[in-house]
Amino acid sequence: MTDDLAGVVALVALGPALVRLARRLAAAGIDPRRAEGDVMAVAFEQLTVARTRMAHAGMPTCDLARTIVGKTWDRLRTELRADQRCALRRCRLDATDLPAAPTLAEATPGITGILTEAVATGAISAEAARIIHATRVERRSFRSLACELHKGEAALYKMRRRSERVLVERTRADRPGQGAG
Repeated sequence: MTDDLAGVVALVALGPALVRLARRLAAAGIDPRRAEGDVMAVAFEQLTVARTRMAHAGMPTCDLARTIVGKTWDRLRTELRADQRCALRRCRLDATDLPAAPTLAEATPGITGILTEAVATGAISAEAARIIHATRVERRSFRSLACELHKGEAALYKMRRRSERVLVERTRADRPGQGAG
């Protein structure tokens, strides 16, 4: 009983820091009441874990507060990122909600041939061609494409950049008299 009471007192003392964490979560789009509850629950859990670890290690109490707030934010941030990463998969749109998109051949007749030829010759992968087409022609965001392909946004950006570099070099090699400038 006294351990639980001491834990509650510790959480009250950490109140301002925990309120800031809840505000960060609320700013990221989580319901403020849910954010406060999540912060308090995770903080209490981290308090009980940290208190036993620090008692065995003989660490000072001031490190306990820093540890609790830091570990609480780390865990909540990880959960928030995972939740945001997959949020687009949960949002379903009907086909009637979307405007009619022109076919690829209608939108950009030249890029279709370039990407098809590059994939056929092995210059770039089919996935890279899909990323280039989706982000350049269809104007899709890297975030929505990353959710669809189950990859990170940075990885998709890097793949597109490298593939476009290969396409530019191929184009320069095909045109005699053009130097690498």
